[in-house]
Parts: sequence; C-alpha cells; structure tokens
Amino acid sequence: VQSGRATLQYNLHTFVRPVGHVIADGDRDSHILARLRMGLPTHHVAELKKQLEKAKRDLHTRRHSTQHFKSDHSGSVGEEVEEKVQQLRQIVANLQSRMDNLIAAEKDNCNFMLVKFRRRGMVIW
Repeated sequence: VQSGRATLQYNLHTFVRPVGHVIADGDRDSHILARLRMGLPTHHVAELKKQLEKAKRDLHTRRHSTQHFKSDHSGSVGEEVEEKVQQLRQIVANLQSRMDNLIAAEKDNCNFMLVKFRRRGMVIW
C-alpha cells in the first residue's frame, strides 16, 4: 500500500489459540482466540481456471486445424472458420481478464474474522 512516500506492509498474520489457552480478565489479547483471513471460495477460482484452460485448448486446436487447412488448400480459409477463431480468442481474453481480476482482488483482500470470547475461561475447542 502506498501511503505518501512510505510503503506499508499488510498485517496478514493468522492464528488459532491452542487447546488449554487461558482467557484472563487482565490480558485483553487473551480474549482473541483466532484470526482467520477471508478469501474467495477455492471452487470458484478452480472453475474459472478450468474454463480458461479448456478455451485455450479449443483455440489451439482450432488454430492448428486452420493452419493445416490453409497449407492444403492454397491458403484460403472460410469466413466461418476465421470468425470461430476470433470468437475463441475473445472468449480466452475475457476469461483471462476475469482470472486476472480475481487474482488481484484476492491479493488485495485484507478481510479477517476474529473469534473473541469476553469472559474468563479456557480453550477446549
């Protein structure tokens, strides 16, 4: 994070108190039992990644078959084939853009969940 001239680092420290941790009235930090970082669901990112890989494979296959067709048929390819390749390029570009945005959002995500217990006690999870 840029703050004027100084660069500050995010505090990304996470923890879970161990079994037997004592929560004391006089120690305010002992009341915080866990600090967990929140993020995007992994299945969401995995699904987008799978779609992107499939689109890239489809584009590569279509390009490869188009190049063979051009070499076998004096360099002319139908408009439908060129249009399909262009559509696949656009799909790959859109999916890549979404993936880049997700990665950037995840990188800049500094949302945490604190687990607190206000009374005296002992952690038994």
